[in-house]
Amino acid sequence: MGFASPASDYLQKSLSLDELLIHRPAATFFGRASGNSMTEAGIVDGAILVVDRSLKPQDDDIVVVVLDGEHKVRRIRFDKGVVYLLANEDQAVVKVSQEQDFEVWGVVSSAINQYRQS
Repeated sequence: MGFASPASDYLQKSLSLDELLIHRPAATFFGRASGNSMTEAGIVDGAILVVDRSLKPQDDDIVVVVLDGEHKVRRIRFDKGVVYLLANEDQAVVKVSQEQDFEVWGVVSSAINQYRQS
């Protein structure tokens, strides 16, 4: 014979990361962060990034870019038609020049950090 758990009053439906984190499935992809350049933004090495390609980057968004053939995750800033890419405070700000090959792949909408590897 069993007794009802007091926690049963607080049960909710299962959580779905898709429902919580993906608002536009056709335009969303996942990527894994590499390195520690964005830890001040809460993105650690190995974090899973949820990236939405349908969002137009706005000032101060965290974005995935390709700069001269290299993928980067950075905070984007716009100032008088100039694009700047920022990482942690101890790293140099990158001013994107007209001569550079530059493309924004998408806006990071979420980061899932794993603190314990199995």
